Amino acid sequence: MASVGIIGGGISGLSAAHYLSKLSATKVKKIILYEASDRLGGWIQTSQGDDGSLFESGPRSVRPIGAAAQTTLSLVEDVGLSDQVISIPRSHSAAKNRLIYANGQLHFLPNQLADLFKIKAPLTSRLFPRLLAEMFVGKSGEEDESVDSFFRRRLGDEVADYYVNSMCHGIFAGDSRKLSIRSCFKDIWSLEQRHGSLVGAAVSGIFSRVSARET
Repeated sequence: MASVGIIGGGISGLSAAHYLSKLSATKVKKIILYEASDRLGGWIQTSQGDDGSLFESGPRSVRPIGAAAQTTLSLVEDVGLSDQVISIPRSHSAAKNRLIYANGQLHFLPNQLADLFKIKAPLTSRLFPRLLAEMFVGKSGEEDESVDSFFRRRLGDEVADYYVNSMCHGIFAGDSRKLSIRSCFKDIWSLEQRHGSLVGAAVSGIFSRVSARET
């Protein structure tokens, strides 16, 4: 029988402790979880404003697509929290309107084609020219790189600083400079490897779908 020590009481540490606790007592004798702060949960925390609004720190939702999401939802059910899950349909305004907090203000993320041709704070230039330029950015020769490095190289500093970093905080509660592009966004990394460009891959996919419908 083994005694297991887990460092950190964030979602990873708590999940590890949960799954270890389900093993046979002949395999794990004792589980000790070490947490430096006075609370569990790590980045994940909910606070409430004076008007009753809820503010989520760290990951704020589960996108129910893919094996990882299904594993997370299975864990939610396993620990008896399914009745506290709030489902948000794609048509809901909360799904359509995403905001980031930057430079002391809330800013809407682009959510329609016309936004690509506008200067939308916190960016200081239009996205469309940056997307066109992305098609001419070469592939990385490295086997892996950080999420920040990948998007900074392909889409520029502002997209990496404002959009990608915020997205990584929201999805992984992590720093995009320390996260692996192959581990976190393997499909996007694969698009660059196969097509040489994310925009080129998207355009190719659109033409393929149109051609398939016509035939």
